[in-house]
Amino acid sequence: MSGFYRRTKPGPGVNLRAGLVAGGVAATAAAVSFYVVRLFLAREPLDPLPSLAPGERPAESSIEEDGD
Repeated sequence: MSGFYRRTKPGPGVNLRAGLVAGGVAATAAAVSFYVVRLFLAREPLDPLPSLAPGERPAESSIEEDGD
């Protein structure tokens, strides 16, 4: 196999394949960017934690553990 190529005039088939590849790349980039933007826009801020006075301990968890 040769390491050199001869440049020819592109025909309609070459243009169609190039357009399909470019369209596929563009559709993939659009889908990924849509998903990432939707992920960032669908976020909600969490409620802030209550502030504790100096030396105060946080309340114990109300979830009881089973003694298995």
